[in-house]
Amino acid sequence: PGVAAETEAPPEPKATIPHSCSSDNLPYQIVELDTAFELQSWDWATGERTPYWSLAKAKHPEVSLINGCGISPKDNIAYCIVTYLYQSYIARVDKDGFAFVASTPGNSPSVVGTFGENGTFYSGGVNLWYLHDADNLTGYDKPWSALPSMQVFPKQMSETHGADTVVLEDHLVSV
Repeated sequence: PGVAAETEAPPEPKATIPHSCSSDNLPYQIVELDTAFELQSWDWATGERTPYWSLAKAKHPEVSLINGCGISPKDNIAYCIVTYLYQSYIARVDKDGFAFVASTPGNSPSVVGTFGENGTFYSGGVNLWYLHDADNLTGYDKPWSALPSMQVFPKQMSETHGADTVVLEDHLVSV
């Protein structure tokens, strides 16, 4: 799936800058402004938002939405659901742009994105999806037809879910 499906050769691989996770333990959010997408930290105690980096929309007119983001515990890179020419993909995102790594099932956008401690990226639209080892995938400067797709969970816990997702991993030990 994808807008670059007519391209036989893959687009250029693209490196991504890791997020420098600080000791402040503040949450981060990508916010859509009039002219840019901006990564901001958010101090819950004061309500203050501090810009971390900004990505000009004019440099990426084919991108209409960035949502469902999470920072990988394996490589400290932000991964988001990015809508590129009306198709949805998982991309690494930094101040320099996008590195597309996978497509979403059925071209579904998502407002949900988080990582488990093992580095699996979880997201979803109507269903919940997952992508193992996102940090090991090659990222490209544009989407193309050979990108892997996120996997759909075979069974759903309920028919609906909210916009916030938390991964709960349990390490069971037999006694």
